[in-house]
Amino acid sequence: MKFSNLFSKKQTENDQTVLRQALSNLNTRHFPDGIWGQIGIEKQKKNWLINVPFNAETVTDELVEGLKQVGFSEPVTFHYHPSAATPYKISNVKQVVVVASGKGGVGKSTVTTNLAASLAKTGHKVGILDADIYGPSMPLM
Repeated sequence: MKFSNLFSKKQTENDQTVLRQALSNLNTRHFPDGIWGQIGIEKQKKNWLINVPFNAETVTDELVEGLKQVGFSEPVTFHYHPSAATPYKISNVKQVVVVASGKGGVGKSTVTTNLAASLAKTGHKVGILDADIYGPSMPLM
């Protein structure tokens, strides 16, 4: 091992922590609460590669400017990297659509019913699972 590389890994880990913190502190138009979650950060030769679970092409300038505002000025490149797929599979189910909200009375059951009916009219096989812990309303719909 080269003597010059002896401390570089620790420094890179510290820099990754600083960059991850800067991303979580972003306050931009599209990211008012920052970026956090499944983000991969790698140090390349002269810049940082940030793997994000969304296509960042249209907001790259906004992200770079936001990072500068929170004090991170090194060059960065954003790359789309899909979120990790769930290891659980449901047999005979190709797609799962979730309709959710943290608030009651906003029309989740109505949206679910209309979405299922529209998909069924176009020839898709549809099933609904109502996981409302306070009382399922799907039988009424």
